[in-house]
Amino acid sequence: MERVGRIKPKYVWITSGTGRWTNEKSAEALAKREAGIDKFKLIEVVSLENNPITIISKEEFIKKASGSKYAYMYGNMLQAREGETVNGEISFISTEDWSGIFSSIYVGEQKEIPYSEKTLISKFELVNKKLSPKPTTRTETITRDDPYNNYCVVVAAMVIGEPQ
Repeated sequence: MERVGRIKPKYVWITSGTGRWTNEKSAEALAKREAGIDKFKLIEVVSLENNPITIISKEEFIKKASGSKYAYMYGNMLQAREGETVNGEISFISTEDWSGIFSSIYVGEQKEIPYSEKTLISKFELVNKKLSPKPTTRTETITRDDPYNNYCVVVAAMVIGEPQ
């Protein structure tokens, strides 16, 4: 997957998915399909600027992407090993003067308050010196309890914006 360091997002679509199949590559493809990102050649984004953004739907994202086969993705994917539970989460806050998106993917028990929410609230309050609004969060959880199949989780912010 290609990679860019930083992007100034204008529009963002938040998505997630899981996949299960007999091999890792197919499990990943099914997770991407469930998330709706399987038709794009993904370009990984390492970090996002915290400028105001507009959250849009999948349909709006496809329309604004103008038929491009390339798409910027800020997020995570992880394959589960046998017996593991994988949790993926992505949270966002978008206000008139600040926005932030944070994703997390980890193995183990699901956290009562998602790590991505805690991190985003801390960032918002540090920068803005006021209480944070509650982030919007998507979560995915899978447990690989079948030794004959592979499991994959994806959480992603699909971004339309300018690389910096």
